[in-house]
Amino acid sequence: IPKPQYPLYSAALTMSGGHAVYYNLDEAAGWRTTWAELERAYNAASQSGVQVCALAMINPGNPVGAVLDEVDVAMIVSFAASRGLVVLADEVYQVN
Repeated sequence: IPKPQYPLYSAALTMSGGHAVYYNLDEAAGWRTTWAELERAYNAASQSGVQVCALAMINPGNPVGAVLDEVDVAMIVSFAASRGLVVLADEVYQVN
């Protein structure tokens, strides 16, 4: 789950007995994340015994409002694929 974030995912996980794993968004980089940060969060969770099943991608980010570009989306999806994770793509403002 990206951090900072609107607490929908963390609250739902807590209520259902799951464990929230956070990856940091870098304000100085326009609220983006990196492969290394995703890896850090994944590895820390795995080493503490948490089975990571999914990766939340919130676009645009709530509460910061940052919009991921195509490169960022591809990197996040590639990371998830490399670990066999489901991507929870929260793109509520997307035009369908």
